[in-house]
Amino acid sequence: MLALTNNISNEDAFIPPCKLAIKALLHSIPYTSANFEVPVERDFIMNKIFEALANKEVDIRENAMQCLVEVGRQEYNYIQHYFLKIAEVTSKAALHDESKVGAQGIEFWTTLAEEELTRERRGAHLMGYIKNCKNDLL
Repeated sequence: MLALTNNISNEDAFIPPCKLAIKALLHSIPYTSANFEVPVERDFIMNKIFEALANKEVDIRENAMQCLVEVGRQEYNYIQHYFLKIAEVTSKAALHDESKVGAQGIEFWTTLAEEELTRERRGAHLMGYIKNCKNDLL
């Protein structure tokens, strides 16, 4: 995972490798469950995603937001540790970024709502993310 995320950077010299790295990370999220169980590794991955969300390149921000959507889908139980930051970046994207980045910010919340509905139907543990922030989302 370190080799994959090492090139995620906001430095101008790293833009081409960053584009490749964030796309690779997006396609690797399904294989990161073991990493998300280790707080240091989870923090590292999430901080790289957040770093990419601050990049000046729209494609990098869009792919980073897609990573966030996949993390929300796959690592539901762990997003609680990043909830305030996620709310901040998705809101900023939806309100102030390019439409394709903003659409992914909205997609994060849609995905989270779908995950909570699925969990509720199965009787699985719910964190209540959508219920707790429904007024802000509306």
